[in-house]
This record gives sequence, structure tokens and C-alpha cells, in this order.
Amino acid sequence: MSTPASHSRSRFVRISRWCAHHRWHTFHGWVLLVAATIALGSAVGTAKIDDFRLPGTESQRAYDVLAEHSPQRNGLTDQLVYVPRSP
Repeated sequence: MSTPASHSRSRFVRISRWCAHHRWHTFHGWVLLVAATIALGSAVGTAKIDDFRLPGTESQRAYDVLAEHSPQRNGLTDQLVYVPRSP
């Protein structure tokens, strides 16, 4: 025997129906959540990492070579060069 559909609704179905019926409450709740996340992120701040190493990787070897030969440009700046494909 199977249970009727009304008794087998999952939690997500109930939440989605509540959100559909209470659109403005849902909208305001999301706005408050985003505002709280931004405020919390601003309060916590960020940490500047000056000494990050990945021993044994090609990137670390390249960084070390660059630091040895040109210490004033050892990873503080990036330069991208785009070369078009020939037709």
C-alpha cells in the first residue's frame, strides 16, 4: 500500500510551498540574510598572507627563481601577454 501524497510530502516541498505563499516574507528574509552576511564579512575582515609556499611545485620553483634574479618583482605584480592565433 502506498501512502497518500499529502502525507508523503517532504520537508522541501513544505518549505517551497511556504515560500510561494509568503513571497514578501521570503524576499525580506533573503535581503536580511545577505545584509547580515555582508556586515559579518566586513567585521571579520581579511588576512593578508605574505608568506605562502608550496614546496616541490613548479610554481614555487618559478617564484624562487624570480625572487633570486629579480627580487623587486617577485610575485607582487603579474603580467599577462595575449598572443593571437595565426589563421
